[in-house]
Amino acid sequence: MKNFLYPSYDNNLKEGINLSTIIYEYIMHGIVMGSIYSLMALGVAMIYSILKFTNFAHGEFYILGGYAFYYLSVIFGVPLPLGILLSVAAVALIAMLLERTLLHEAVTGRIERPGDYGLLITYAFSLLIQNTLILVFGPFIKMPPPLLKEEVNIGPLVMQWNYIIVILLSWMTYIFLFLFFRKTTWGKRMYAVAQNDELIELLGLNAIRLKTTLFIIGASLAGFAGILLTPIFTLSPTGGWIAVVKGFIVMIMAGMGSIMGCIVSGYIVGITEMLCNYFLSPSYRDLYGFIVMIIFLLFRPQGLFGEVERLR
Repeated sequence: MKNFLYPSYDNNLKEGINLSTIIYEYIMHGIVMGSIYSLMALGVAMIYSILKFTNFAHGEFYILGGYAFYYLSVIFGVPLPLGILLSVAAVALIAMLLERTLLHEAVTGRIERPGDYGLLITYAFSLLIQNTLILVFGPFIKMPPPLLKEEVNIGPLVMQWNYIIVILLSWMTYIFLFLFFRKTTWGKRMYAVAQNDELIELLGLNAIRLKTTLFIIGASLAGFAGILLTPIFTLSPTGGWIAVVKGFIVMIMAGMGSIMGCIVSGYIVGITEMLCNYFLSPSYRDLYGFIVMIIFLLFRPQGLFGEVERLR
C-alpha cells in the first residue's frame, strides 16, 4: 500500500506537487492520527480518573483489538462491520477477566496502596500479552485489510476512504461518549463515582460495579483504536507501547480526565507530528509529541481543559 504519511519533501517538489496541497494533505493525515490518539487518551483518562492508577496494559488492549480484527476479517472472512463489533467485544471480555481476576482488589481498594498494585499488575499483564502474542503468532508484521479501498477527491487532495471512515467513526464515538456521560443516568453515575466514590456508596449505588464498567469501556476504546489504525499502519506484538505513550501525552496535555481536552489535544499532537515529519524528519516522529507536550505544559501546567487546584 502506498505510504501517504511520510513522502519526502524533495520528491514531492520534483514531481511538481504544489506546496500548499502537500501541507493540506499532511494536515488531513494529522487529523487521522489525532482521531486515534484521542481515542487512546480517552480510554487512559477514563481508567485513571476512576481507578487512580496508570494502566500500562492499555497498549496491549490496542494490539489485541488489531489482532482480533485481522484474524476475523482475513482468516475467517467475517464481514468488516461484524468483525469490528466482535473485536471490540473480545477486548471488552479480556478487560473484564483481567479486572475480575487480578485487578479487583485494586478496584475495590481492599488492599494497601491499590494504585501501586494496579500499576504493577497491568505492567505484568502487558509483558504477558506481548510474549504470548509472539509465541502464538510470531514476531511477524501483519497488515489487516483496509475498511474501504476506494479513494475520494477532497478539493486538491486524493484521500482514501479508509482514512475518512477512521475520522467519522472516531467522531461518532466522541459524540456517543459525550451524550452517554452527560445525558444518561448510568453515565452520570460513572462521572460521579470518579469524583467521590464514597458518596456514591452512601447514596446506595454500587460504586464497584460502576468502576468495573468504566474500566471495560476504557479498554474497549483502546481496542477500537487498534481496529481503526492497524489497517493504515501495521500490526506487531510489541506495537502497543508507542500507542499508549501517545495516549498518555494527549491525556496530560488535555488536563486529566477531560473528554473535550483529550479530543482537542489529540488533534494538536497528530497534526503537529505530521507537519514536523514533513518539514523536519520522520525519523524523530515519536519525539515530536513529547516536545509539544513539554512546550504546552510550560505555559499551561494544568492542561488544556484542566483547572488549577487550590491548596487549603
